[in-house]
Amino acid sequence: MRYVAGQNIRWLWSLAVLLGAVRWAEAGPLDPNAFTLSGTGAFPTLAGTYTINTSGTPTISRPGGTTIFGQIYSDVPGHDLAVFDFSAIAIGSSETFDASGTLPLVLLARGDASIAGTVNVSASGAVGGPGGGGGGGTTLGPGAGSYLFAGGSGGGFGGAGGASGAFIFLTGAGPPGTPLPPPVPSLAGGHAYGDLTVSLQGGSAGGTGAGAGGGAIEIGAVGALTLNGGRILANEASEPIIMGGGSGGGIFLHGETVSLDGSLSVNGGNGGSGVENGGPGGGIGGGGGGGGVGRILIEYGSGISFAGADIQVNGGNAGQYDTGPGIAPGSPGPLTYGPYGGPFTTTVLPEPPSLVLGAIAVAIAMGFRWAARSRNRFRPSQPGRDPHVE
Repeated sequence: MRYVAGQNIRWLWSLAVLLGAVRWAEAGPLDPNAFTLSGTGAFPTLAGTYTINTSGTPTISRPGGTTIFGQIYSDVPGHDLAVFDFSAIAIGSSETFDASGTLPLVLLARGDASIAGTVNVSASGAVGGPGGGGGGGTTLGPGAGSYLFAGGSGGGFGGAGGASGAFIFLTGAGPPGTPLPPPVPSLAGGHAYGDLTVSLQGGSAGGTGAGAGGGAIEIGAVGALTLNGGRILANEASEPIIMGGGSGGGIFLHGETVSLDGSLSVNGGNGGSGVENGGPGGGIGGGGGGGGVGRILIEYGSGISFAGADIQVNGGNAGQYDTGPGIAPGSPGPLTYGPYGGPFTTTVLPEPPSLVLGAIAVAIAMGFRWAARSRNRFRPSQPGRDPHVE
């Protein structure tokens, strides 16, 4: 389902702040002034498609063949980020940035950041987006789905992945009269995990790893961050047959003011269809569960606008044909937003009718705790390291 932000979400935020139905962050966004400028500090403006690689030495390859080098930042032991720091960011409508690699991507501006083009950290087939779980090896992600015989479950992240379909045997594997084997059971989807206020993370792969997880991106500005009809995509990979869909990725935006007149998308991938096998040992069913949705976090200083926002946070569909019992779509997931340092409100989109009543109940239970808490705008400064000169 497509969600276009309207009056309800803004009214709910006001109510939540008033009543205290909110959660405080354990960490803050990266400080653009804490890093060495990438290249000359000027953001590239040439029309065309740029390629960002966060593996090894982070690079942005421009259409003209030149390269901008980034830095690596360790926010916690064992968790690195690929960081590019600019004086300002202006992505024109004719510019597209396609990112891949092992590390989550961070784009920072010491001034304003505006996005009229496309920034894409989505998965592609078995290859995860930057920081997302991909196929093969040990990089499936913490919420990876499972696979057994003819069915893979969906990967989880902001929401749980969907279950795979069971496979039902219609004939025995031996001579006529051989008893039928028991059904191959449905497998639960990958679990939800993570918190973008704590750590920038991507999504996880579906069962077999063929449907990879969406990547992770942080875009931050000291000044205004504006989507001028631009798109930030952190979607998953879908599967044509039996395997589970990957989960959506993570998007973290922050600025003194944030205006979202554009698209944010962290959709889960569709699961593959089931199968029908004839002959001895044949049967019908299986199929892939849908991938769970990703996560979106937005922090701001003095104001936020959802006018014109197209926020897509959909779990993937379950396999559609010849699927077995138990197969399920991926779960929807959260949009989290609030001023720097909190308090934060988390909304599961699309908004259920009970959302407002639930926020009031939580607010009463929590009390008025938010006013006494401190607000740290940026996480503690640590220098990034420049790997291409080491």
